[in-house]
Amino acid sequence: MATLFAEEILLALRYINGLEPCKDPETGYVYNGFITDTIQRNLGVQLVDGTMPGFAAIIGAAPTDDIAVSIVRGLQERNILTFLSGQSNGDSVTRQLLRKGVELVGMPELFRSVLILSIRCMHLIGRSAHR
Repeated sequence: MATLFAEEILLALRYINGLEPCKDPETGYVYNGFITDTIQRNLGVQLVDGTMPGFAAIIGAAPTDDIAVSIVRGLQERNILTFLSGQSNGDSVTRQLLRKGVELVGMPELFRSVLILSIRCMHLIGRSAHR
């Protein structure tokens, strides 16, 4: 629990110092960053009433760009909120989707591309465990 609290403090300091939400230097994409309690409560209602049957967290990159699109589109077709996070071998599923022309527009498409560094992966996991 102490690790989650420490991570929350580190992330808050990044916001105070203007380092969040971060911008991907390769693509120029600005990540969503912190998801407010208001948005989380709204998502909670959708999860409870069945509008959105669940959520998935994708951490890292898929083996290919096409596989990334296939996975995310499959989740989208099922109205599953999808959090995109982390990197593997210098690539991320967010970058893969952007390369294939998939728009990451947030709530209307049930995407929240929130993270690119591993410390923020911990934030997503911590928030999921907390709820």
